[in-house]
Amino acid sequence: METRAISQLIPNKYSIQLYGEFSLANEEDYSLFTSISVNGILEPIIINGSNQIISGVRRYFVAKMLNHIKEVPVTIIDLKKISELDVVEHNLQRVKNDVQLAYELELVRKKLGSKQGVKLDSESKKQLEKIKSSVRNEISDSTRKRVISSVKILKEMHPEKDEKEIWSELSKKVDKGAKVNTILKNLETQKAKLQNTELANQYDDYQHECFKIIQGDALTAHSQIEDNSINNLTTSPPYWDFRFYDQNEGKADRTPLGNEPNVDLYIDALVEIFVRYKSKMKSSSSIFINVMDKIFKGKVCEIPSKLSYKMQKQGFEYIQPLMWFKKNPQYQGNQKTHQTSCEYILHFTLDVDNYYQNKNWISELESRELIHDALYGVDGEVPLIRNLIIPPSYMLEDGINHNPSLISTTVINNHALNVLLQSKGFQLTHSALYSYEIPMLCILPYTKRNQVCLDVFSGLATTGIVAYATDRSFIGVENSKIYAAQSKARFIELFKQEHPDAFVS
Repeated sequence: METRAISQLIPNKYSIQLYGEFSLANEEDYSLFTSISVNGILEPIIINGSNQIISGVRRYFVAKMLNHIKEVPVTIIDLKKISELDVVEHNLQRVKNDVQLAYELELVRKKLGSKQGVKLDSESKKQLEKIKSSVRNEISDSTRKRVISSVKILKEMHPEKDEKEIWSELSKKVDKGAKVNTILKNLETQKAKLQNTELANQYDDYQHECFKIIQGDALTAHSQIEDNSINNLTTSPPYWDFRFYDQNEGKADRTPLGNEPNVDLYIDALVEIFVRYKSKMKSSSSIFINVMDKIFKGKVCEIPSKLSYKMQKQGFEYIQPLMWFKKNPQYQGNQKTHQTSCEYILHFTLDVDNYYQNKNWISELESRELIHDALYGVDGEVPLIRNLIIPPSYMLEDGINHNPSLISTTVINNHALNVLLQSKGFQLTHSALYSYEIPMLCILPYTKRNQVCLDVFSGLATTGIVAYATDRSFIGVENSKIYAAQSKARFIELFKQEHPDAFVS
């Protein structure tokens, strides 16, 4: 076995590009440093006749850090000029992260000219298969494709950056513990947000007399609504401690609703908003608030009961809770409690003796074809009523309280909405939509045609679509410019179904 003095060796320029800088902060590098400190360099460093390192750059850096190692074992191969392919081929045994593995295969394919419709010579084909086999032993095809998709998105978002720089930055993120799947999802969301923001400007000035979106903060938008003008408020506020809500869009003066440090502050913030809309409501109106309870540190937070108590303290009359059961709720992980499958819809009014009830709402529901178009958009689907638990018809007589107290639905399928938004150039990024059945049961039994419905956390205006489809007017408050624009795009499509000859800009 031959040896070389450390001072004679020259690291190749590709190893750092491919595998990153040597650092004791990296677990693998630190482990190698510890091993060589104790046992010395056991595996020879591979070099060419000019003492350029082909494989073993990490061992070289460790030896330089350890002053007592002056010479290292080497294996010399006949290779005058070192290429990236040579470095990859002689470092197959090296421990790499998912990004480095994906990069190796992409690099080899490009260097060999491998692409669909191109036939490689036998030597190149053999070389490619060797790299493929090595990479696929360490990383699944699905993970590799996610890495490549992430690189593609980053190139689109940052055309000024060199591709090698993008690969390197992505690799560093994975080294710091980021998961490839999470990186891709975040990048897709960022890309969609940029794309959506550009399109949203087109809808700034659009309003319809029966469908209005106020783009603004729910805490202050009440000033744009006339007093004593609202017949129904149906809304689903951000849930507490569920995800990061960026609905304040740059406002640093307070925490976004749902991200308060404790549940009591969340409820106080929520009640403050509804108090500001109290003067906008008619005394005969109903207020429906969709909330989800939370298991926090092993205990239930009692959000519905605390919210109903504080709302009553502010003069809202509490009618009853509606229980919304989901047949296929999202799995919530390893909790010691039962799987959550129920949310609450709290029903309030301003005057418990005089709030309005529409006893003919069932017949009204059955008479409107536009409702079906709004909710499903496809002929032949099973009617909406399939998912509701309601009293049987003989209980719908005069004098009988027919308030439904149980609602059962599946989790909403967003496919049709996603297709609609994509046709307008948008990407669907709202992940907290609720089923059409919910606003349907909150609006129809408690309003008349042509009355005004309000949603102060409008989102993509599901409440508004249901209100318009049932001949009500709608005002939505939505802080996100993107969601406000997508709501308008959604309404315009519904309006075209009802008025196919009308021109809507």
